[in-house]
Amino acid sequence: ATEDNKEESEVQVYREPTEEELQMLEDCNISNDAMRKIKEEGMNIGTQSFVDTAKIMLNYLREKYGEEFKVVGGEIPGIISGDYSILAEAVDGEHSGEQFEVYYLVDDAGNPYCEDGYFAILKSAEFQQMMQERADATGEGWKVFAVLDGTYGEKYKKDTILSENDLEILQGEVRCVMKPEKSEEEYEQQKEELEQVNSDMSGIGKNVNILYCQMLKQEEYDKLQTFEDFMDVLLRHNEKTPLYKGGKWS
Repeated sequence: ATEDNKEESEVQVYREPTEEELQMLEDCNISNDAMRKIKEEGMNIGTQSFVDTAKIMLNYLREKYGEEFKVVGGEIPGIISGDYSILAEAVDGEHSGEQFEVYYLVDDAGNPYCEDGYFAILKSAEFQQMMQERADATGEGWKVFAVLDGTYGEKYKKDTILSENDLEILQGEVRCVMKPEKSEEEYEQQKEELEQVNSDMSGIGKNVNILYCQMLKQEEYDKLQTFEDFMDVLLRHNEKTPLYKGGKWS
């Protein structure tokens, strides 16, 4: 009876992984030694808890977006924790291969919930368009480069329209660049107007960081096509060779 009890307790601690679970663990880039141990001895409680939670996160994504996803990264905590995270990506579609974070969290009342970064990937073009339209409404001359990031909960889905929701929850980076030929007075006036318009998502306690500035040379302004182009401007800009003026963060 003692041997039976011992065996039973061992079965409860270690569990052999299914094919799906093995694949999931291999996709997490776990070391060869750790994988060999799992294949030989089974999964300990911490690893079981991780794969079980990862499956919950994948189901959450599947139900929320109606797509298939796979785990492409994650760290098995040393202790069993209430909070877990994985890196995931869509299996098919235009965004397959784009990795994002998914979190399994527990609120103060002990209720679990998930948040994911796929929403930010899906809505980046919509965010870019919304921010450009806001700028255009103050007058011509703005080039706007906007990137949505962060993680979002269950109610933020494919059919969510950003402009119809509480924009305080958005996280992102925006660069609003004015063409050189505008007078300083015109630039300042449009900048103030646009800052006011964007105050629903940017400023103290909010999570969209916006830089307003005016390029000094037309050729540099003309070259700007992407967010990365403007990152290059920031890197090259200095006191000796300034590329823009009137920079203001909000």
